[in-house]
Amino acid sequence: MRRNWRDEARRAIERLRDCPYGERERRLRSFAAELKYENGDPSSLRRAIGAAEFMDRLRVEQPISHARLDGVPLSTAELMGRLYAFNPSEFPNVAKDWQEGRVTVTSMRALLKSELPSGYAGKTGRARQQSFKDASAAAIKRVVVDMNVGEILSIKARAEQKAAATAKVDYIFELRSNRTLAALTVGPYRNDLAYRDRAEEWALRAFGLAWVYDIVLLVLPDAEVAKTYLRKVEDVGRQISNGAGLRDRLPRVEVASIFVEPFGPEYSAVGDLAP
Repeated sequence: MRRNWRDEARRAIERLRDCPYGERERRLRSFAAELKYENGDPSSLRRAIGAAEFMDRLRVEQPISHARLDGVPLSTAELMGRLYAFNPSEFPNVAKDWQEGRVTVTSMRALLKSELPSGYAGKTGRARQQSFKDASAAAIKRVVVDMNVGEILSIKARAEQKAAATAKVDYIFELRSNRTLAALTVGPYRNDLAYRDRAEEWALRAFGLAWVYDIVLLVLPDAEVAKTYLRKVEDVGRQISNGAGLRDRLPRVEVASIFVEPFGPEYSAVGDLAP
């Protein structure tokens, strides 16, 4: 039986509305099990939520295109979302061609592969996140400099670190006076729900690493999401300060947002050529 991904996504969004942070993942998994997803895995449900959020945005920003895409499968909605992020001004033509049968899923995949620049926006899953990590070093360095935590002596990416695998991070900044700052990039995820679901998980991970490194910095690609993570870090920090933290140094975890060009440096360079 074909799944009604729109209906499932909207029901999931409704169930997660006003849900406490620590409850979101459990509730999402419970709903995935109720819908008989294999092993109760909510991954496909998260994809459906992201696609539904894109279609809702399209209804407001390009209602005619939205009408042309009414009833498309989940995979098509996801591909359309990626195309829209890349070139919203050209998107009405793509939607029209889809409605009139001149565009297929295969041709859209080929178009994305040939047209999208090398940045993270044109990728999915781990490739998307790794592309973001690789491109974020310069922006993270600027954040660390602005934090005024000490002179940076060296920066080591994950592959250069000698720590045990469980203690490796995206970047280690070695500071003067034998201090270290560990930077962890969060995401980029394709919808706000994924950030909310994982806020507590990231905060706990950061505080765990803060017993190994002097400072841990969580880096997010969105300023509003960063505010949410800062509140979660403050909540966890208060809990620690009432317990073991009083008997030793209080772990230091910071949160910052950065901008990384989604479509790669060659895309932003186009703006430099504008009159």
